[in-house]
Amino acid sequence: MPKRGKFIVLEGGEGSGKTTCLNYLKEHLAGELAIYTREPGGTPLGQKLRVVLLEKGEGDLDPLAEMLLFVAGRAEHVKQVIAPALAAGQHVICDRFAASTYAYQIVANKRPEWEELFNDLHHAILKEAEPDLYLVFDLDPKIGLARVGERRGESTRFDDKELPYHERVRQGLLTFARRAKGHQIIEANQPAAIVRAVALKAIQEIIKL
Repeated sequence: MPKRGKFIVLEGGEGSGKTTCLNYLKEHLAGELAIYTREPGGTPLGQKLRVVLLEKGEGDLDPLAEMLLFVAGRAEHVKQVIAPALAAGQHVICDRFAASTYAYQIVANKRPEWEELFNDLHHAILKEAEPDLYLVFDLDPKIGLARVGERRGESTRFDDKELPYHERVRQGLLTFARRAKGHQIIEANQPAAIVRAVALKAIQEIIKL
């Protein structure tokens, strides 16, 4: 039976550079038995939910419905992709996971009363698929939103939220990460080469364990 793979999650607010770093990691970890995925997404259901949850023009969602849709997509993602890969000895590197749901849907939406529900749902979902490492790309939201305004490509309805919302997201990500089994907070306002090098080193170290 193969040794369980490692599950690594990249988290960060808007414009933090985590997705760009993920593409860098694909190149520099090419020799590792790893798969790369994202949330929402990762499965056919997840891709459909990504449209509903992220795209502009889809209308406002009830906040509780929003959280539950993210969790539903995660349940399918874990069952169909993440858990089988880990059991087969593959490493999984994921762009966003449970920390984002906690930060955006609970902390930023000011819904602390949902935290118990969130914890119960994730206990049921994760089982043997708990992340081994959360890498949080920490950045002042003012800087991150300015970067979002300058970039081309995918833009989400979360990009249009007010600054205080994104400040709460930042605090939610840090709070969640510090409670997690393993975490590393990366200062994302450093030169991109330094950020990428720190992330690569952290992942290489966890993969070797």
